[in-house]
Amino acid sequence: PGRRHRPIRDGRPSARPPPGRAGPGPDATVTVAHSRTADLRSALAGARTIFSCVGRPGLLNRAVVPEGAAIVDVGLASVPDPGRPSGARAVGDADATDLEGWASALTPVPGGVGPVTVAELMRSTVVAWERLEDLPRRP
Repeated sequence: PGRRHRPIRDGRPSARPPPGRAGPGPDATVTVAHSRTADLRSALAGARTIFSCVGRPGLLNRAVVPEGAAIVDVGLASVPDPGRPSGARAVGDADATDLEGWASALTPVPGGVGPVTVAELMRSTVVAWERLEDLPRRP
């Protein structure tokens, strides 16, 4: 198949470089859009995978996401929810209800990439400890 186009929503600093800077692979064309991109629909046109980490609820919906795109929602925001004891609930950038049946896949918020991030932080902590103690590296 031809080269894949993977637009990325990158709105704020994170612990790791955005995927576009980390190197998505030789067959990917990466587009980096920020929170003030004027025409998000055009920026995401043809996308097969979208990474979003802006923290703006409802940013990604059917109006801007190409049908069949997979969305990795890393965004985190709080919206009012009087039915919860805290009065709020966590949501991502993607409007999950609107994108149901439209996106080919969507990571949930909460419960999506968060556990992976925690696992990677724990792994990094163990690796740092092993280096500090000059222990042999594990595969």
